[in-house]
Amino acid sequence: MMENKFMKKENWKLYIWHDIRRDYRGGMGFAVARNIEEARNAIKDVCLKNKGREWEWHSYKGELMNEPEVRELPSGDWISGGG
Repeated sequence: MMENKFMKKENWKLYIWHDIRRDYRGGMGFAVARNIEEARNAIKDVCLKNKGREWEWHSYKGELMNEPEVRELPSGDWISGGG
């Protein structure tokens, strides 16, 4: 990840909500933001701006009230596939 003065100055972090949006298996939500409220709003904005996905925000927003994992940047990980 390329760093710039703005990102260092503003203290950006990666917020990760694990095991949310559970139907058969848990999903995850994530956002790069300066604080937890900004992270929640970033996820909300994606859902509400995409036609047909508004229901997702209204169905799952309560799960974002749990405390997320918070990582300093840069950060990396992976999500395995399979069954």
